[in-house]
Amino acid sequence: PEDIGQSPMASMPDGDKVDLEAFSEFTKIITPAITRVVDFAKKLPMFSELPCEDQIILLKGCCMEIMSLRAAVRYDPESETLTLSGEMAVKREQLKNGGLGVVSDAIFDLGKSLSAFNLDDTEVALLQAVLLMSS
Repeated sequence: PEDIGQSPMASMPDGDKVDLEAFSEFTKIITPAITRVVDFAKKLPMFSELPCEDQIILLKGCCMEIMSLRAAVRYDPESETLTLSGEMAVKREQLKNGGLGVVSDAIFDLGKSLSAFNLDDTEVALLQAVLLMSS
């Protein structure tokens, strides 16, 4: 929605400002996104054979990076938006105001760079596997 990231801002202890409505919308997206990362990892050969503690360590170490990659590959250079959760197109400022702060710049910059490669699903999956196993 266009108004995401446009509501009154709340001040955080570190001085950053967060749009509480946008933050609420993004938190609704995070849980299913984490579930998708875990489901992806479970489908990788040998991952399920690792001890549970090691699986958790790997997932904790890469979850944000994989979610960022998944968002970045859905960058639309024409509208300069990312499509989150398959349906919500957001601009850089909306993501920033929703609580991601400077991380949103990194995700958008990655999206802009990756858009030149026109990656297919297999290539994205391989990148995700590399992120998972190198965390």
